[in-house]
Amino acid sequence: MKPFLFLFSSLFPTAHAQSVNLINQQSAFYNLENLTMNSFIQVGVNLAFGIAGILAFLYLMLGGIQWITGSGDKDSVEKARRRIIQALIGLAIIFFIYMIVNLIGYIFHINILSGNLPNV
Repeated sequence: MKPFLFLFSSLFPTAHAQSVNLINQQSAFYNLENLTMNSFIQVGVNLAFGIAGILAFLYLMLGGIQWITGSGDKDSVEKARRRIIQALIGLAIIFFIYMIVNLIGYIFHINILSGNLPNV
């Protein structure tokens, strides 16, 4: 029983109640007074990139599973190959859009991903 507890305790480190900060005062959404259009754009862009990346990765995994379970059937393997190619193209598009957003931010001295936008 003790080795199991040691393994469990080493996988999940503990924190003392005094050192846990449940409210991040540096967060853009600390209170309702701090809600700005910049923070909404920042969260929206980061959320969109994250969701797109996760979906493309899951699509890639689904194509791999479909290829493995295709059992050598040419039709099934061809569908899986197309799915994998589409997922890789999707990942490449996400990467290039991320590069373009950073390039635009560098040229115009704004950082959309961190919410550093000029006030309108």
